[in-house]
Amino acid sequence: MQDKGFMYLGSTIAIANSNNALKIPFPDSPASFESEWAFDGNRNANNVLVGQFVGRQNDKQNCSWGLLPVEIWWELNQFRKVNRNTFYCRYFDHNLGVWHTRKFYTGNPKVNFSLMDESSGKPIEVYDTATLNFIDTGEGD
Repeated sequence: MQDKGFMYLGSTIAIANSNNALKIPFPDSPASFESEWAFDGNRNANNVLVGQFVGRQNDKQNCSWGLLPVEIWWELNQFRKVNRNTFYCRYFDHNLGVWHTRKFYTGNPKVNFSLMDESSGKPIEVYDTATLNFIDTGEGD
């Protein structure tokens, strides 16, 4: 059973039953959810738009975590590396009010840090802000 308040990433569509699932907290800083539809169209001789929507909507989650433990951030990025930056994510669709499991890839990860351990040169405990975009590949559900 999945814990509320977490996103699950996995290498298969059966994330809930996967031993390889990565559990990460839902973004806790301002985040956004975007959707787009692919449109195949053009304009005719009268400059009227002619075309149709293709496929389903694709979603993008702009995730941001404040005070994220460094171990979780490192685990998330190791998971991305092992899975060649594609993975399935179980997430809430804010447009339709339903849960989906779809395949995603990510944009460039970004972290802000302020406290460093002087002896090791590593960040201490948490990043002030960590951001990562999850971008729908069109596979899943």
